[in-house]
Amino acid sequence: TIVNSCKRQGAISVIQHGSSLSLDEFIYGVSKHTLLIISDHTISDLPQDENFQYRVMPQKKFLNRVYASNPSVLSSLIYGKILHDNNNFVENTKKSVTKYGIKLTPQSVDYTIAGIGMHLTSAINRYFLEKSDEANLLRNAYSVVKGVASVKAMLNNRLLNGHIGTLKFLEETNSSIIGDFINLRAMLVTNYKYKMEKRNPKKVSANDVLGNAILLAENCYINNITKVPSRISINSLVEECEKKSGKVNVVNGFTLDMRNGINFVLCSNNKSSWLCGIPQIFKKSRKYFLRKYLIRICMHTTLTQCRL
Repeated sequence: TIVNSCKRQGAISVIQHGSSLSLDEFIYGVSKHTLLIISDHTISDLPQDENFQYRVMPQKKFLNRVYASNPSVLSSLIYGKILHDNNNFVENTKKSVTKYGIKLTPQSVDYTIAGIGMHLTSAINRYFLEKSDEANLLRNAYSVVKGVASVKAMLNNRLLNGHIGTLKFLEETNSSIIGDFINLRAMLVTNYKYKMEKRNPKKVSANDVLGNAILLAENCYINNITKVPSRISINSLVEECEKKSGKVNVVNGFTLDMRNGINFVLCSNNKSSWLCGIPQIFKKSRKYFLRKYLIRICMHTTLTQCRL
């Protein structure tokens, strides 16, 4: 078995975490059996199975992330299932962390915000590149909204566990994003129904299911959580590019760095390609939510162009 293979190669501990722990959470064709392997040795002899996902982490790095309140590692520690634990390393760490209650920090929020950015970037790029990867596009969109809910909970020092834990929190707080969360989850469960369609190469359209999923996720982020009030949507960014740089025929790629508030889009027409976007022009702020801005400061944003 995988666990026995990890033992033979000197793994300290193996933790199963995520949706594979519950039939109510697991989605066929989307969810994976995820394992966190704590080891100071190289773990190489593992089956290459697309239904499994492995992450190998040295013991010191694991402890550093636990005590830095990394939400992903903390969630694995608190809610995961221990499959192997040499000298009760994970069990003792869990007791130490939970003895006086979990303490989430602004850094915990930063980790989650970075994850939201990666998921939104992936969803948009999958859409424009028209990859036949409907399940992962919908998973990315769903993860954006789930990430927003996680940040809301973290600001109340709560660490959410999976879909059911997130839904319960949103119901308890009567959150405005609960509708988007439920709808995207339903789309993810029935992902096999949706197929990539030929689409407008420079606009995310609400008229097709996958485009609508992205816009739901993006609007959830923009309307609920931001580090720079001037953040605009992908469609608005492309429109601004056209105003500044001329007609856009195709969007070739998009990147969003949530930690630094940078978002760029790679555009092209029949003659050339260029990069447009909003660079980092503001100081880092710990005020993540729009409702936290008692006075909305007018922040200057500059659209820059760099010919390639």
